[in-house]
Amino acid sequence: MDEELKKAMNEALESFKKSLPAFIDDASMKTAFADFKKEMETAYGDAITKGLSSLEEKIKTQGEVLASMKNVTPQKAKSFRDLLIENKAEFDAMIKANGAGLVRISTSLKTVSTANATADTDSYQDKGVGQIQRGMPYMRDLFPKVMLGNNTHDSVSWWEQLSITNNAGNVAEIRTPPTASTMEWVKKTIDCRRIMDSCKISLDSLKDIDFVQGEIQGLINKNMKLKENTQLLSGLGTGNEIAGISTYAQAFVTDDIFIVDANLIDLLAKIKTQIANDMLGGAMPNYWLANNVDVDNIRLKKDKNNNYLYPAWAIGGNVGTGGMTLVENPLITADTLLVGDFNMATLYIWDDLIVEIAQIEDDKLKGLTTIIAYQRENLRVKDVDVKSFVKVASIATDLGLINGSV
Repeated sequence: MDEELKKAMNEALESFKKSLPAFIDDASMKTAFADFKKEMETAYGDAITKGLSSLEEKIKTQGEVLASMKNVTPQKAKSFRDLLIENKAEFDAMIKANGAGLVRISTSLKTVSTANATADTDSYQDKGVGQIQRGMPYMRDLFPKVMLGNNTHDSVSWWEQLSITNNAGNVAEIRTPPTASTMEWVKKTIDCRRIMDSCKISLDSLKDIDFVQGEIQGLINKNMKLKENTQLLSGLGTGNEIAGISTYAQAFVTDDIFIVDANLIDLLAKIKTQIANDMLGGAMPNYWLANNVDVDNIRLKKDKNNNYLYPAWAIGGNVGTGGMTLVENPLITADTLLVGDFNMATLYIWDDLIVEIAQIEDDKLKGLTTIIAYQRENLRVKDVDVKSFVKVASIATDLGLINGSV
């Protein structure tokens, strides 16, 4: 066969092979192949037979792939209700057994909503879930997270600089070398902290999946998340408490700052400057946290003509200030402020969320079961990064200190 003719034929075959993934159904692909085959046979005769045979096998394989894709049934994420139903046999066995019993349900669901709480269409029951949103948004959503597992000995360790002496200097061509710079490193460790809650229900109630799901919802959305939010914000780090971000944060320094008619926006700008200077540009604050009451002092502020000074805030827009995003959280004490580069903190999670339904103590005698919610986590900010976070103990006091006159 003429080499140019052979080259042209091979290029045509390869071009059609590459087009196979573009077809969305088997029928259109086979029609296109039939047309292509006829065209090739007309142009190249018997020389094309072998190449077409190979191509036909590829088309058959591609058709099987398309068919299998059509037969795949989408999988829905399992809700608490699904998991409760799956474990019904274990619940029954626990009730019948002598002594204590336990059924453990591990899940990564953080919020029980209408979408993941319902699984049937019974017309006699309102399936909407009334959620009490306390302490929203969740503090954990602001931090980078590391999911841990077993065999970590309940702790995380790391190395960081304890001190550094920089002796870099200018020298002559014929020189005496300067004193060498020095660095000292130290190994540090944090242990996990545990958050837990429980409530009791009757054995008869355990047979009602929707009731049990409601109790679990109460534990997670109301009690567990409220406690976690509070701990990640203001936990003291003593005893079994998490060291919250407010505990790591440094105080705002008002020395030598004078601003005429200073307001909250000015305060935020100077806090951002303090973080940039203290961290030598190594941190850039991305969130500022405040109570709704304090945000209202800016959001509702108007000029002499009764126009909002910050209209985007007044109409509920996405509030940003100096590149920082506002997080309104009613758990933050009014008249206080927290600003920081939340990328400089890490939330370590050993057990994200475990729900246990157990018969403990005298539950069996009283006809009760105990629902237990449990998780293990801890927040870490390296000592070298604590200046990435700044707190204001009193907005009014600090505004008074920096408020200058002409």
